Amino acid sequence: MEFTNVIRKVTEGTAVCTGTPGEIFPLLCPVREYDWIDNWSCDMVYSSSGIAELGCVFRHDGGWGVETWTVTGYEPDTAISFVRVLDGMWVVTLELTLTPASPATTELRGKATVTALGPKGAELLRTRPVEEVSLSFEGLFTTLDHYLRTGKKILLQEVKPTAS
Repeated sequence: MEFTNVIRKVTEGTAVCTGTPGEIFPLLCPVREYDWIDNWSCDMVYSSSGIAELGCVFRHDGGWGVETWTVTGYEPDTAISFVRVLDGMWVVTLELTLTPASPATTELRGKATVTALGPKGAELLRTRPVEEVSLSFEGLFTTLDHYLRTGKKILLQEVKPTAS
């Protein structure tokens, strides 16, 4: 067996969002993401309940091609994790944890680990910010918090990154 240690990148983010873990956790679901993520779409492949659950599988095109997502960890109101695969490009492990920050807010922590599966994925990881390939936790958490505060989606072009 030949072992090749290809390129891998990690991105992490933390934010405090309006709402309790019990209010936020159900929104971390491919079906409920239609409520709060602008231009979200997916195809549910498998879910016995019709929503996110351990072993749920769905497909989503995030701009690089159609990825297959699997829910690999599911602890209601505490944590959810996914594995995302884009054949020949990369595999992404995505972990989200929720911790009460106050009676009305929740600290969200996200970690994404992207591992290239082929030359094209490796080239993108070498030349692009990992957040562009994986996701921007800042954008995700800003979008989620806006929905929790207003009950409405924020348009993607309205999500402004903060200055570093």
